[in-house]
Amino acid sequence: MEKFTRSSLNAVISLLIITFFLACNSSKEPDLGLIPVKSADKWQYIDKEGKIIINPQFSYAAGFFEGLALVRNTADPQRYGFINDKGTLVINANYVTATSFSEGLACVVQENGSPTYIDPTGQIKFTLKDAQMASLFSEGFAAFTQIDKDGNLIVGFVDKLGAVKIIPQFFSATLFSEGQSSVMNKERKWGFIDSKGQIVINYQFNSAGSFKDGLCIVSDGKNYGYIDKTGKYLINPQFEDAYPFSDGLARVKMNGKYGYIDKSGKILINPQFDQALDFKDGRASVANSGKWGFIDKDGKFIINTQFDYASNFFGKIAFIESANKIGVIDKDGKYLINPQYDAINRDVLLGEVTNKWVETDYFDAALDVSLVQTYADLINATTTSGIVLDKLKNVSHKVNYSTISVDTNLSNKSRVSYSFNGNATIKTVDYYRGGAETINTSVPISYFASTIYLPKPKAKVLFESLKTMVSAKPGLVLNTEQSNDNTAIYESPTQTWRIYMRNETSIELGVWQKAGMQGMGD
Repeated sequence: MEKFTRSSLNAVISLLIITFFLACNSSKEPDLGLIPVKSADKWQYIDKEGKIIINPQFSYAAGFFEGLALVRNTADPQRYGFINDKGTLVINANYVTATSFSEGLACVVQENGSPTYIDPTGQIKFTLKDAQMASLFSEGFAAFTQIDKDGNLIVGFVDKLGAVKIIPQFFSATLFSEGQSSVMNKERKWGFIDSKGQIVINYQFNSAGSFKDGLCIVSDGKNYGYIDKTGKYLINPQFEDAYPFSDGLARVKMNGKYGYIDKSGKILINPQFDQALDFKDGRASVANSGKWGFIDKDGKFIINTQFDYASNFFGKIAFIESANKIGVIDKDGKYLINPQYDAINRDVLLGEVTNKWVETDYFDAALDVSLVQTYADLINATTTSGIVLDKLKNVSHKVNYSTISVDTNLSNKSRVSYSFNGNATIKTVDYYRGGAETINTSVPISYFASTIYLPKPKAKVLFESLKTMVSAKPGLVLNTEQSNDNTAIYESPTQTWRIYMRNETSIELGVWQKAGMQGMGD
């Protein structure tokens, strides 16, 4: 989300309590000396007076953390890099995705690469080759996921040297906060571990957040309450929604309205608002009837509801939206920067780092290549239906008249459909005798067809891998006249191999035995 609006408000607020494995309650705020804002289709950086400090030039711009900001260029394809406060690109834009810096490291991913951690000079510290996702660091640990033998994503943690300190075993988890991480087991119950991976609060909750100021929000499946670090309820589950304590108070939802409680669970500001944000520096942004203003800790309005949206105050400023434009106000509600920008980065909006995780871009094409090669290599002048059926005796398959077909899923999340086509009927069904089936094992097989459906747009990677595999076969020569960027045709005196990239997520490989090609089509 690049822009905050009323239509996107629910998504904004939900970001604060999502308990997916990469969610965490980060206390690290962006440097508001430089504010990333968007005008038209370009991002730039301004100061608190609205002066342009770094000119509009980015397709995306994040907040500054640890002296660097994550930006994305406007090239084709667009790539991420890091700039300093002068706008100088200090880490080249070579990445398809990246986190912001945290605890001296950022996690980046190059094209067809795995999550890799770099330091502020861009030097690689370590790579998590098998990780499907990876997070930034929090309290010396980064979360990562791997695929287990059953195809599930499981979460573990590494230290700053890349050593696995807590082996992947959890089905979800939060980043470490105040020495603990909430984790979910296979039965979808949540508990808590310490930095050694030991369970310190047993699995028992339907959901759980991160500890902040010694308290953590949990759910019993119906309502939300707060526990301490021993798992004891300090505030019993009674709220429809609940958020971490901030500035001594926590916002909670009761009967469809938001109010605020103290750490004893006592309601200090009655639930009366349609929407609300946390207290910060004695103020909270609240809304009724679609308009936002600010209250103090007595629940009294100090800036009347008038904005289409209003963030919390960060020091002496807050960000507001009016007439679909974004501006900046002071603590009296006066404009420091008139509403004029089209978007503001979530780092600034939420007051914390939001680029917390990356997903691998690596695709292991070897699994797909190995599978189709195994069966494509069966095709020769002597291949019969019996030979194919014997090869598939331990593989689930179907026989339909003159075709033997298989549909299977691989551990890299690819789906592969392949078939062997005979020159005559392989299966005969006698419907006059109760559907009795007869399999002819002597039918010549002259055509192998396969389609690979990929879990991500990596057809080009697989296309090149298949070309390498086929070109290495003795006697096969590339037909340059019939080949192009999406098709590669290799021929020998007896066979034709055709690789066709249908789109970014699917690719075909076909093998014809020339003696059996007549009338079969392309």
